[in-house]
Amino acid sequence: MIDLEQLCGAIGYTATTTMVAWFGGHSVKVPPNTLNRHPLGFLLGAAALRNLVKAYAGQRLEVPDGWATVCGARDRLIAGDDACEVTGLRPEQVEKIRRRSLPRDLSERYSETVLVSCGGSE
Repeated sequence: MIDLEQLCGAIGYTATTTMVAWFGGHSVKVPPNTLNRHPLGFLLGAAALRNLVKAYAGQRLEVPDGWATVCGARDRLIAGDDACEVTGLRPEQVEKIRRRSLPRDLSERYSETVLVSCGGSE
């Protein structure tokens, strides 16, 4: 899977977000050159396609799913103690996400903390 920061550095933010929106969760074959009128050029723009080819010519890129990226950011936010207030989620929802995203031993250790910090019972 391609690192979005590296891709963004190569082709720019707008082209990267366009690729994630259109191709997130799928693979994209980067053309070996920009000599022909490739559909990616119409989607991303000529300059972004040139930069994409310069960095990844001929490679197949696995583009991360945009929703998974958003959920990952949300899950990291939920690791904080004020998770219910920050996210607006119910204590049960926070606990479910926390258990899914933390290693098992940490998840068990923090499960009581979540319910107490969100106003639930132990």
